[in-house]
Amino acid sequence: MRRSEQTAARVLGLLLADLSDPVHGQIASAFEKAAEDRGYRVIFVAGLQSPARERRALRTFAEQATDGVAVVSSVLDPEETRTRTRPNRLVIVQPEHWGGLSRRGVPSPGVIQTDDAAGITMAVDHLLLNGYRDIAFVESAKLASNAIRREAAQEALEAHGIQEPLRLFRAGGNTARRPGALAEAIARALPEVLICYDDMTALALMHALRQMGIKAPDDIGIVGFDGIPFAAISNPGLTTVSLPSAQVGRLAALSLIEAIQTDVLPTAVMLPVELSLRGSTRELSSL
Repeated sequence: MRRSEQTAARVLGLLLADLSDPVHGQIASAFEKAAEDRGYRVIFVAGLQSPARERRALRTFAEQATDGVAVVSSVLDPEETRTRTRPNRLVIVQPEHWGGLSRRGVPSPGVIQTDDAAGITMAVDHLLLNGYRDIAFVESAKLASNAIRREAAQEALEAHGIQEPLRLFRAGGNTARRPGALAEAIARALPEVLICYDDMTALALMHALRQMGIKAPDDIGIVGFDGIPFAAISNPGLTTVSLPSAQVGRLAALSLIEAIQTDVLPTAVMLPVELSLRGSTRELSSL
């Protein structure tokens, strides 16, 4: 140990995309709890996936003499992030830059990631098994995670012998709050099922489509991604790929503290995900 815990400032920096996002809120809460249990306090900054804001956040952490930094869903190139921090005391969580993301397999040291591709594959396999064929993907911004999920959906279809390109709908940055225009486009095309980039988009579209008289699962199936608490209590409940968000936050804090104590990056982690089946999808093949 190069620097004892007794002489350390015992402050961690946590850079997240958006604290109002339920996933990042769960990660932040678990991170803070694990840090406090070990005598550390946490400085939070929201980067809003803006490179300029993320750079300012890293500068703030340096000015506050944090012992280590964790970045969640950062769009900065990890190499740049490392130049702005102590690289052996940096944990990168769910990177949104291709430089830190692993398509499949084990990520680089110091990176914590969920197996999004496997989650989407499970969702597509389930839908096909239950009779869905006309599957569309509602994608988000040009983020690395979006590309991984979209490509995994296409590959899963091809693995089942379906060669047609995946139908795509593009959600804007404000779709979760104002889904009307996208819902109208989906209503005109009306695929059998939507796989949405995240739960917030899926829930917003499910509500907007219901207002148009298009109900899930009778008229359209809807699948989300994230496993936020709202997904379990919506009407109908949202079928979704559930991420272990609290586990991600806790592991990020523990890994960062380990790095502070040893000045060595922790082993990379690819966490498994689960498919949570609820009422927004149904079995078509028996109808």
